[in-house]
Amino acid sequence: RTADCVPILIADPKKNAIAAVHAGWRGTALDVAGESIRGMNRAYGTDPADCVAAIGPCICGPCYEVGREVVERLESLDLGRDWISGDRRVDLGVANRALLLRAGVAHIDMLDLCTSCDHRFSSWRRDKNEGRQVNFILLNPSG
Repeated sequence: RTADCVPILIADPKKNAIAAVHAGWRGTALDVAGESIRGMNRAYGTDPADCVAAIGPCICGPCYEVGREVVERLESLDLGRDWISGDRRVDLGVANRALLLRAGVAHIDMLDLCTSCDHRFSSWRRDKNEGRQVNFILLNPSG
C-alpha cells in the first residue's frame, strides 16, 4: 500500500518471477529498486533485460519538497539531475526509473499521475490521513 511513495511492480516473464516494491525517499536512497532486481537474479536467475516494470502513481517533483539532507542522500546515487527541481523538490518516480535502468531493466512503464495533485488518490502530504492506494502484481503459476 502506498500514498505518496513510489509503487514499483516488476515481472520476469521468462522465469515467472515477480516483485512488488515500495520506495519512499529512504528506499530510493538505498536503491531498493535495483536491489530487488539483483535479488530476483540471485533467487530466480532473472536477467534484468527480461524484466518489465511499472511505476505507479506517486507524489510528483513539484509537490514533494524535502530537506537538504534528503537531496544530498539522493545526489549520492549519481543519477543525473532529472529527478530534482530547484533546491529541494524531488521526483522519486523519476529517480526510481533511473535506478531500474541502471539495474538493466529497459522496459519500464511509468504512470504520470501525482498522488498529491490528483484527488482520486490518497496523499499523506496533501491530506494528512491514513488513506492508501493498493498496488499489487499476481504471479501466473502456469507461466
